[in-house]
Amino acid sequence: MASIERVNQNLVLTCDLPPEATGAIVLPMVGETPGTPQRATVPPLPPPPDPTPTPPDLATATMLVVNGQGFAIDGANRARGSNEVIVYTKGAVADVNMWGTDVAIVGNKVTQVVARERDKIPNQTPIPAGGAVVSAHGAQGSRLAAAVKPDDAVTWRFDGVEPSPTPTPAKGALIGTYMKVWRADRVRAVSLPVGANVLHLAFARNTPGGAPALVDGGATAYGIETVRADLAQLGLGVEVGVSLGGSQGSIFFDNPSAFVDGLQRIADSIGGFTLLDLDCEQGVLNPSQVMAVDTELARRMPNVRWTAAPNGGYVNGYLPICAELSKRGRLRYHAQQFYEGPAKITADDVRWRLDQAIKTGIPADQLGIGMMVGSTYQYWTADECEAMYRIAVTEFGARHAYVWDLPRSGTAEVLARTRHYLESIP
Repeated sequence: MASIERVNQNLVLTCDLPPEATGAIVLPMVGETPGTPQRATVPPLPPPPDPTPTPPDLATATMLVVNGQGFAIDGANRARGSNEVIVYTKGAVADVNMWGTDVAIVGNKVTQVVARERDKIPNQTPIPAGGAVVSAHGAQGSRLAAAVKPDDAVTWRFDGVEPSPTPTPAKGALIGTYMKVWRADRVRAVSLPVGANVLHLAFARNTPGGAPALVDGGATAYGIETVRADLAQLGLGVEVGVSLGGSQGSIFFDNPSAFVDGLQRIADSIGGFTLLDLDCEQGVLNPSQVMAVDTELARRMPNVRWTAAPNGGYVNGYLPICAELSKRGRLRYHAQQFYEGPAKITADDVRWRLDQAIKTGIPADQLGIGMMVGSTYQYWTADECEAMYRIAVTEFGARHAYVWDLPRSGTAEVLARTRHYLESIP
């Protein structure tokens, strides 16, 4: 079929076109003589709708991120081992024993938190329709229980890259914890809770006259390259420290040049550090030797400052050393370990030691306290930790704190409460 009509002095021929055509043929007229045929302009057909995106397979996820903390996933839909994190997407329930913590997730939101080990819950956690259950055991389970609550938003990662914790300036205070660097521990630096802005690597040790080195070379269960990459991931808001000695190892300061040589090698292996933590519990410290090391350290690594974590048995040997380091402008804090004493450590004990440090010549703003969470008399509960820190801050002007150690149950909670209280002070 075809038709001709005059439009603005033109005769327009309209006819049926083949199925593949998209318009009409127009014949412009000069007088009554047809000109060159032209195709009329017509609106293009709309593009086809995008196909519905396929949701990612959560069984292939490599990490769960919640409240700034990353939980590396060790596997999916299989038995959960010691200190592992497993995601369950199949079946009716997560097929695990009663130990650990289960988190049910639907649509990137937490729907249920079941701290089975903490609350002694024997029943298995249902896998929600269209969602998953993440189950964590041991230290990972304790950390997950402290980090998450219902309605929290989560992010699934499929590349294994953990998030950087939010740095915590906290009015210049150092709020930190320790990460052991030996092969038996399945812990990573990027698991640093968001309440902390310091991570001490524990420990570096040496022999008389020798250079200190990290235990196991700092390899951990993941290797020194992972430690280095994780520390870089923490970002500039988090300071890295190297802790000297520890309860099972000695540290000797009798060769300043070799000592700083060792520190520089440690710095090269981990990408640098800014804090040197004094935790010598195996012998009497020689003040002149420590000062000689500090002189060499200030010359060769001027950005590094000291922290000190004496226990009650050795604190009297630390006090004059820390007072001298403070006079030199080389001390960040002196913070006694208020745990593992022969008797319950009370608020009066904390007051006595803080007062003693101030009278020795350590300024209040360079004082802190060391805490550890536990259920026996050697330790404090999370509530007691917060109460003791409040005493240190309000009565003595202390600011700094640390909690032993990174994967321990209760550490993340105490760090968060400590930071929250400190930042609430005008």
